[in-house]
Amino acid sequence: MKALLAGLIPILAALGPAEHLIAQSPSMANEGSQLEYDRANQICRLKWWGKSGRTYFIQHTDDLKKGWQWLPLVEAGNGSATEWGFNSSGDRFFLRLKYSDIPTNNPSLADFDGDRISNLDEVKQGTNPLLAADANSNGLPDDWETFYFGAIGQNPNADPDSDGWSNIQEFQSATNPTKADSDGDGVKDGTVRLNFKYDLVGRLDAGGSEAFGYDGSGNVQTSTGTANP
Repeated sequence: MKALLAGLIPILAALGPAEHLIAQSPSMANEGSQLEYDRANQICRLKWWGKSGRTYFIQHTDDLKKGWQWLPLVEAGNGSATEWGFNSSGDRFFLRLKYSDIPTNNPSLADFDGDRISNLDEVKQGTNPLLAADANSNGLPDDWETFYFGAIGQNPNADPDSDGWSNIQEFQSATNPTKADSDGDGVKDGTVRLNFKYDLVGRLDAGGSEAFGYDGSGNVQTSTGTANP
């Protein structure tokens, strides 16, 4: 798994009216994170200084004893003040920023913890985009199992989409374990592709394309029939 360059920014400022708060700047502690209540528009805003190259995530809870939940958003720092507006019907709430300094051109589609699930898909399903945990040690990250099956504890050797690849092979190949033809090219994921062609005198040459898999007896199955190994 990837080594994560991640951290936590506590939000120290109490919720207050906009006129009592100051603008964010690069030199401020905790990246200037503060909560603001806009009375005129009746909206809360979380503001901070977004450092260039840093990716931010937001967690929230209404009870510190219950733990933190991920909000479904990913924010890229660009060297300027950043804000997130929201409404809250609760009488109390807590927010905190988490961040990663892993370089990326697309923070939402990036996969910081190497579990084959994008950062945005992780926070949408409420899992940690910065940690690829495997609670039952079955070789399949919990976040990956949750994304495709809705629950952890899947059999790594099972083949639910009957494409010839087990769940662990699908994970390793970054294919969809619930869809036999993940890329829609008309060939099942478990089919191996070889690129080859023959020259005019029958010698193997570069280029061309052929797909093959294996039948139930272990023989190579090609588009032209079965050949014994």
